Amino acid sequence: MRLEDLDFTALINQMWGSEANLLSFLDIEVPHLCARICGPEAPVPTLKVIYPQLKAESQQGARQSAITNTIYQGESDGVPATILIHAIIAGNKSKLPQFIARELVHHWEALGAIGEARFDYPESVAALVKKSDTPISEERFKEIYSPQFVAKAMTVARDLEIPLQDFLFPRMSLSIYMPGPEDGAADSN
Repeated sequence: MRLEDLDFTALINQMWGSEANLLSFLDIEVPHLCARICGPEAPVPTLKVIYPQLKAESQQGARQSAITNTIYQGESDGVPATILIHAIIAGNKSKLPQFIARELVHHWEALGAIGEARFDYPESVAALVKKSDTPISEERFKEIYSPQFVAKAMTVARDLEIPLQDFLFPRMSLSIYMPGPEDGAADSN
């Protein structure tokens, strides 16, 4: 099955039983992770699961990485901070908290990096960037991610027992069995 043919609603239902179950999980997990990462008084960002229209995006040249990532949008003009999670990530129960935690580090930073002093980049960052499959230079990485972000990411990754490489450069593989009409999944009406 090609990625652009994937039925995201069916994916959510297969992994969570229903979208309501996913949203119930997020209603509990996000405030818990936010308090743990950003502090108990930090405002919890809004979370939205988005269902991309892959065929249209493919025609416009959207890359696979655009739909297998999460996006943090800071508070702006009275609109609360929001984390956008693509349905393909929401459908992966084991990786979802990691992706949310990474975006909450961005949220923590947007709130003023509460409780942290200025940091220099750890020496290990250069090695991590070089080892990464992500086509990003060390210079570009430093333009995008502040020393505070990296230091907090190191702490959060350690606390969540996730290797720093995986936390900074999340990857996801997806193996799904979605029966098609050729498998007898067609409606029998």
